[in-house]
Amino acid sequence: MNKREFIDYNKLEKETFDNLDKKKHIVLATCLNDEPTARTVSYIILDNKIYFQTDIKFDKCMQIEENNNVALCLDNYQIEGTAKILEHPLDEKNKRFINKFKQIHENSYNEYSILEDEVVIEINPIFIKIWKYIDNKPYIEYLNIIDKVATRELYLNP
Repeated sequence: MNKREFIDYNKLEKETFDNLDKKKHIVLATCLNDEPTARTVSYIILDNKIYFQTDIKFDKCMQIEENNNVALCLDNYQIEGTAKILEHPLDEKNKRFINKFKQIHENSYNEYSILEDEVVIEINPIFIKIWKYIDNKPYIEYLNIIDKVATRELYLNP
């Protein structure tokens, strides 16, 4: 196993959320009773948290209510976090969410945000693994958000 080296946490955190903020869709995985499911959601980033809206009656909400541990995947990012169900997207508490969501996902906003059973889901990332190439060598970078620690490890096939 290769040795992990410490790298600048703030720099990697900013780079990570700036990159995630440029995208529109991410795969969300939830699990209940040892039955995992995954689906793509339209999301936004606010204050280094991931937000999306959905119908409270969908499986993902029922699963989150029972087990709030979630995983997300996008390109070279693997994210672990905890999810929380918030109020309706048009609730005053979600004003920042809806303003940004409307700009990025106008069609979803127009079609779904007015529906009675819509809610906002907030995901607090806890740990992010990022695969990248540096000088044509494969590395894995680890962003531990709880401990505010970032490390990098050279990945070599055994």
